[in-house]
Amino acid sequence: MGLAQRTEYRPISESALTLAIMSALLTTFYRAFHRSEGGSAKQTAAAVIDRGWGPSPDPDVRESMAVALCQFLTFAGAALGTAIGLPCIALAASVDHTLGLRLLATALSVSALPLLGLSLVWALRAVRGTQSIRAWRQAQTGPFVPDAASQPRDIDLALTTIPWAALSALIWAIVL
Repeated sequence: MGLAQRTEYRPISESALTLAIMSALLTTFYRAFHRSEGGSAKQTAAAVIDRGWGPSPDPDVRESMAVALCQFLTFAGAALGTAIGLPCIALAASVDHTLGLRLLATALSVSALPLLGLSLVWALRAVRGTQSIRAWRQAQTGPFVPDAASQPRDIDLALTTIPWAALSALIWAIVL
């Protein structure tokens, strides 16, 4: 798809649910990993969202923050899975093996796997965004208009069910 064909760009502000999720994730990210200078984590997150996915997206901010969001979701999913999984494994080892493993599968299915599923969906969007940015940099034919497929949307939550269901089915197949 050429750059001239990509004119249907909608800023993230048109998608309230996705905007709320991105705002919460980036606010947590800035609180946890960056001490922002000159503003709160929430203000910094709002500015980054506007610069990366707003009306006039900055390709550099968009690319780096799309990757950071995917990595943060993966890290959060792994950390949550570990925090929930370790007590379940201890229960399986010390009290009841079957109960502990089933509890582990259930806990992972409702906690960590949705985060990992969303990370995968947004990683695919980030790849499309990176391709769009590289094509724009090579052509340099006007203002940057990102590929519509690189813009996070509310439908991503529904798409998250695909990797979530696949990973849950794999875990349950191992447990049962």
